[in-house]
Amino acid sequence: MFKSVIFMFIINLIHLLSIVNGQEKSDCKTYHLCETSEGYNEQQLKEIVSNEKYQKFLPLFGNVVDKPNVTITIESRFGDKSKGNMCATKRITMFPKKGLTLNSQEKKIVNVPGYHQMVTFEACHDGAECYVGKDYVPLGVSSFCETQFIIVRLVVVNDDNTLGLEQFSIPSGCSCMYLVNS
Repeated sequence: MFKSVIFMFIINLIHLLSIVNGQEKSDCKTYHLCETSEGYNEQQLKEIVSNEKYQKFLPLFGNVVDKPNVTITIESRFGDKSKGNMCATKRITMFPKKGLTLNSQEKKIVNVPGYHQMVTFEACHDGAECYVGKDYVPLGVSSFCETQFIIVRLVVVNDDNTLGLEQFSIPSGCSCMYLVNS
């Protein structure tokens, strides 16, 4: 449990460190991923990807992260009426063409006809507040909604026009967190 809390803290810290002096290093406003990119040459990228030496990357195209279509049921000791998310969330599906890596490098992400990488994720609504009533939070404690992040690998085009894998931080959900005020 403690290790997973530390891991999530590190992921969130990496995401926050990609912001320098209050300004994002990338013009990508959706969690450092863009569906458009200046100078993105689809024809050139398609030629690079279709080269035989990159056949090993072909299985990586398709749905990178996708929410399952089935509802996963978790039994509750309080009955069905007690289940629900504590924070308002939004679901985003995109085909990014540019993104900011964990190393804060802007990379072109391969997303051309025939070679798509669809990313679907869930994040907190802007300004989302926990559905826990203020009457139920102990004195000296505040609650807030926080987007959690995971790391995914996407196929990118390197500066020397070769394909590679890079790590990107994307939202994985929204959690109701608490903070003990000092």
